[in-house]
Amino acid sequence: MSMKSGFTIKNHVFLKDLESANLIVTGYGQHGKDTACEIIEQDFGLSFISSSMMACQKFLYKKLKPIYGYTSIEECFKDRHNKRDLWHDEIFDYNTPLLTRLSRDIFANHPIYCGARNRPELLAIKEERPHTIVIWVNADLRKPPESSSSMSITEDDADIILYNNEEDEKLNSLRENIHELMNALPKIKIHQPL
Repeated sequence: MSMKSGFTIKNHVFLKDLESANLIVTGYGQHGKDTACEIIEQDFGLSFISSSMMACQKFLYKKLKPIYGYTSIEECFKDRHNKRDLWHDEIFDYNTPLLTRLSRDIFANHPIYCGARNRPELLAIKEERPHTIVIWVNADLRKPPESSSSMSITEDDADIILYNNEEDEKLNSLRENIHELMNALPKIKIHQPL
């Protein structure tokens, strides 16, 4: 059952004993993952990078530039929504056989990984980093779900559901939800890279 706003903590036992953690913010395309991460970064000082941007910087721009004629990393990144299946597959290939490869790149410099898309990769990350909180951004009352061909993680894989179903141009609703969520987790220190 979806809600317009607020959040749901699904894994109370796991979170109750957690003292420190990394965050993975995930959800379907266009549901507000990047926006949620931007708010956390602005209001709580916790940096993030999206898996798509990290992939662009590491390998995807160089690989796709000759095929699509991109002239910058930013142009390649902005076009990711038009090629979601391709990006999903390319990132999976980069992460094979080491399913945590991209997450290691991300967590080396950022405490928040935005946009995990592949369930086997997510499970490998959680095995390698058991103190990882998965937040699912849910906007299903106003946006459609995504095909499993580009997103195999589901809401069931998350520890927390953050609802983003308000039509709010100023993002006050989402910002309030994030503040309530972060205040509900006061004793958990989010890992900062060295």
